[in-house]
Amino acid sequence: SDVYLSRLWTVYELASSIALSPSTKVVLLPLFLPQLVLRGLSFSFIFSSVVKIFELQVVWERLGSGTTSSTLQCIAQVIMLLSAVGGVFWTQIRWERQRGCIEASVQAFRIADAECLVETDRVVVQRNIASFMRDLCLVEREADESEALTAFDGLVQQEIPRVLTASFGRVGVRYRYAACMFVSVTLLVPDRIGAVLHDGLAGIDSQEAKGILAMVIFCITGHLAIAPLAIAMLTFLARSLLKACNQRDWLFLAMAGLASISFLILVLSSMYYLRFSVESNATFGVPFLLYLIEVVLLFAITGFLYRPL
Repeated sequence: SDVYLSRLWTVYELASSIALSPSTKVVLLPLFLPQLVLRGLSFSFIFSSVVKIFELQVVWERLGSGTTSSTLQCIAQVIMLLSAVGGVFWTQIRWERQRGCIEASVQAFRIADAECLVETDRVVVQRNIASFMRDLCLVEREADESEALTAFDGLVQQEIPRVLTASFGRVGVRYRYAACMFVSVTLLVPDRIGAVLHDGLAGIDSQEAKGILAMVIFCITGHLAIAPLAIAMLTFLARSLLKACNQRDWLFLAMAGLASISFLILVLSSMYYLRFSVESNATFGVPFLLYLIEVVLLFAITGFLYRPL
């Protein structure tokens, strides 16, 4: 947190670890991260639950339709998705605000202004820092304490932002956490397979097996590619929103938001269309090939955005 990076002892501990082992990978986990993941899990769980509800025959009978409608299913799920996107976007705004506070705290760090729980410890810590800087040859051996402390300020302002960037990733959220938020989407797979096993494998024909395969590909792609891609876009929009300061910025933000929502709707609509085309086709033909091509492209884009620093 920004408080952690404004205290004398904790910053000394972190900076000394980085300076002593520059090749060692230091990962900082922000306090807001558990809230971020749990909120994402909540939104995705609600979305997945509604998806399953709209797949039930009894729901469509109550709505006055004798059979489930693929088009209505798609529309209902897109509406729920947009609601979930709004909730995740609000969470990303809060996270980006906190991330900005953390980065600003590091950039403005000065040891003279750092908090010390026990003020009498400040003299001891500053003396240790000065000796540390001399022993690592980060300042001249003859440098006095004030020069060593000034150099330490520079070390903190230069090295810790690099560690923060590596910890947060290119997007602002590392891929493992973005994917973790939507694990409930993939949990639809064992739910469907469990229903198939309950009914017995003997009654499954090639058409139904193809439909199960299309559903598995859809869920895994939604969990590991589409959802992290949506998180990346929402993080970019949240960052732009917090930086917007004039009419031009707001216009760009509105256009970017509209483009992002349109892209997500287009991706989901095409995935649904190709999935249902695969399920209704008697053989693995062009729809299945197009389905796989779109899946590969989505994973490639997501992998590019979340590539390691």
